[in-house]
Amino acid sequence: MIKTSVTGIVCLASPTNLPFTVSSVFGDATVKSGQAISVGIYNDGPQMALVKDAKEQTILPAMICKDHPNINARSVAVAMAFLGTGLFAINGDLAGQAAMELYESSQLDNLEAAIMAGLIAGEPSEVFLTRIKPHIDALISSNRGSRIIIPQISHRSGIDIVKDKNNNLSLINCFRRRSKLFLDRTGYVDQTGEFHEDNFPILKETIVPASTYNGLISSIMAAVISGNYIYNPVNLGPYHLPIVKGAKETSYRSTIVGIGLNPGDFEQTSREAQSAYERMAIRSMLVDVAIPLAINFILPVKEESYRQFIDYIEANPALINVANKLFVQPGCVIDNLESGNWSGAVDKALNALFGRGELRDTFLKTINDFLNERQSNSFNQTHIENTFEFTNNLIVTDFFDNAFETVLQLTNIAQSNRSDVTEFRISESSLENDFLSQTKDKAKCLREDGALFL
Repeated sequence: MIKTSVTGIVCLASPTNLPFTVSSVFGDATVKSGQAISVGIYNDGPQMALVKDAKEQTILPAMICKDHPNINARSVAVAMAFLGTGLFAINGDLAGQAAMELYESSQLDNLEAAIMAGLIAGEPSEVFLTRIKPHIDALISSNRGSRIIIPQISHRSGIDIVKDKNNNLSLINCFRRRSKLFLDRTGYVDQTGEFHEDNFPILKETIVPASTYNGLISSIMAAVISGNYIYNPVNLGPYHLPIVKGAKETSYRSTIVGIGLNPGDFEQTSREAQSAYERMAIRSMLVDVAIPLAINFILPVKEESYRQFIDYIEANPALINVANKLFVQPGCVIDNLESGNWSGAVDKALNALFGRGELRDTFLKTINDFLNERQSNSFNQTHIENTFEFTNNLIVTDFFDNAFETVLQLTNIAQSNRSDVTEFRISESSLENDFLSQTKDKAKCLREDGALFL
């Protein structure tokens, strides 16, 4: 992450003509409207700056980059739409592409005009937000009303389980949802026909989430907001499933757990797998939902930068450890997810991360440690703290209500179960062994090229 500087014009109307302070992760600069300003930014990718008026009544975000260095009603409109529509939650480089699309989109013209009018009137933040929120909602509504027909996901929680004629098990994951596989041998039938239960664990495997967009719609912004955003599948395995020596038949059970609003087979799931579900759900709420809301003010909107930060969190798990402690408390994130209350789960997660408390303090320390370790340039601690204040001020309003409906679509949480249990058996009597689904909804088995698809 290399620092550079861009010089642009600050063109923000103010009834008092008092100066504005523009802050980035590298420093602050104060300038009056109409004057040039040099802002320190990262060398690559768009990123957020914060703009504060002299009376500190209005604090606004602005999306800037080398191609768009000016701080004006348009760059503010891009930033507000990027946050208010939920585009901030797109994976990596595509989020930056969506931001660039916003700059050029005529759909932002009314929002830009409303921002300009609010600045001319010198409105405080809460009045300003009331003025512009309808225009962000209109942007969402116009795109959600333009759905196209896309391939429907027929498998449970986005995962196909595939067993070939050689008793190899593979998984195909079409969802971005984070999940974990538990594969157990449940028993075997001996040569006399008697069943022996053994409940032997075979493997525990983290299922890699799908992440790359399949490109069905050329506009990333339109695909995300309309709900037509789908992923290229990720393959896992194969895992060999042997027949117990001397047995006629061997039975196996796969249990896949991860964040979801539907219970699925949760009641049939072992306590170990239920605990894994909680950990996967907490990690998802942090990494896929809450952290992206703030990190674009601190890092460039680039896949590499965000991945480096998430890898750092994995290697230094203090943040996740605190979340594991807080999110499982009665009435907090996990309870809301298990009752299907998505907005309640989001509120609890955001309030814990951005409000005053242990999780916020740990998040700030994690960011500071990461920046100290990964870049040689000094960084602007005040900007990071102001980012948290700005984000928290938006959270207590209804500004993000529609945004997190978009996040729900992007992360595939609404279409997923907390647990999916599938039982099947391997028989010595057939090359195309009997493959049974004993899930609640009795998924249909389809035969293709000698393999059986659940």
